[in-house]
Amino acid sequence: MFRSCLALLGILICPFSAHAQFKDAFVQGVADFVNAANGLKGDDGPALTAAIDAMAAGLAQWDGAVAKVEAGLASEIAKAPPPVAARMRAALGAVYLERGRWDAALKQFDAAIALDPQVDDVQHLRGLLQLRANRSNEAESAFRSAFERDPTNVTTAYLLLRAASQRAQAGETNTAMKTLSAAVDTASSANRPQFMVLDFLDEASVAAPVFVPAAYSDAASLLAKADYDAAITSLRKTVAGKAPAAARDERTRLAAADARIAAGDPSAGRVALEDAIRAYPSSGNAHWKLGRLQEALGDDPAALKSFQSAVSLPSLGGAANAYARIGRIRHAQLDLDGAVSAYRRRVDLTPNDSVSHLDLGDVYRAQDRLDDALAEYLIAAILDSTSIRALATAAQIHAAAGRDDAAVRLLRRAVTLDATHLEARYALGRALMRVGQNEEGRRELQVFEQLQQKAMQDERRRFQENQIKIEEALKSGGQREPGR
Repeated sequence: MFRSCLALLGILICPFSAHAQFKDAFVQGVADFVNAANGLKGDDGPALTAAIDAMAAGLAQWDGAVAKVEAGLASEIAKAPPPVAARMRAALGAVYLERGRWDAALKQFDAAIALDPQVDDVQHLRGLLQLRANRSNEAESAFRSAFERDPTNVTTAYLLLRAASQRAQAGETNTAMKTLSAAVDTASSANRPQFMVLDFLDEASVAAPVFVPAAYSDAASLLAKADYDAAITSLRKTVAGKAPAAARDERTRLAAADARIAAGDPSAGRVALEDAIRAYPSSGNAHWKLGRLQEALGDDPAALKSFQSAVSLPSLGGAANAYARIGRIRHAQLDLDGAVSAYRRRVDLTPNDSVSHLDLGDVYRAQDRLDDALAEYLIAAILDSTSIRALATAAQIHAAAGRDDAAVRLLRRAVTLDATHLEARYALGRALMRVGQNEEGRRELQVFEQLQQKAMQDERRRFQENQIKIEEALKSGGQREPGR
């Protein structure tokens, strides 16, 4: 789940923090429902009913806790001085945000800013909400206000650069880039920034898309939209009808496909999955499994269609994995706009994952959108202070733009992390010579040449060892007696 907005706001509302345990009880009920719907709880009938009851109980308790926060703050807001009232409204908005009541949260944040334009972090949260509502201009404005208030905030600097993109003014871009560059210089695992994620589950913690059988897709869609009351109503209705039987039939078809694939017959497994999709077109599990199989068989065009079908269906987490595959295939097909679209969505879902930013940066670089690429590489280097790939590629962009001093700083960090990294050593030597540090530059190039020679020798030795193994295997095979 997303990190508490209350912690981000820095507001002390300890008397109301108990609502978190009720939220956890609701989420556990959702997890039990997913497991029951996917046949992981034995007899799914009683298990589904129990899970829905747990969801309803947890939600009722959660809403009760939120109501107490509302009542407690409402009695104080009217008589509080404007700066204090602003913080109270911000706190209430944060509670609404965590509950998934987006419009109510936005109203409280707007009211807080009206009372005190300098209230901490509210513009940042407003920007996230506007992004979620696909209001890009409003999001850009909110992030700009947040960055003007605190130009040292790394996550706000990145979000502003991304929201403004090629529309940003040069001075604004330079200031935000300087914030990211300064953070790279001091980056470590101890001071790693964290982007806040508003989705139901933390995508980074889920290895694959979390789907439920097609019979429950309406409820899954409502859960993903944080319309929890309607989701519970939908579940009670579907479970009372034919949904459990349909879900069991879908699971049986998928299990049959899995068995054929496990038995070494992927063609039969593919046919079985295609049959399952004809029977259940809204089966996210079937589309996902088929895409994985097609990808393994080298049929990327077909896999792309399957993955696109999968992400068009409601999931409760893990969709970033599918978007990563879509982006990879699009990039390989040289559909750079399509790759950017997929990778941007992946970053939306997993903003704290360094590799997600690196992959997006690579496509921007291929499009010659170098400022956008640089922002992705810098934030990747901040999120993972050991990423030599992020440091080296960011340095290459700096060097190409004539910013050799910046390139040298990044490359020094890279070779400190890995003294044998050939690309970083060579680039550092060249950059040092361009800034007039010729003696050190020559030393770096000499180290590069030594490392390159060693790498070639190692490769030659591995090739010879492989040749010997092949020859020994051939000799051994030739000495075997003919089969009888």
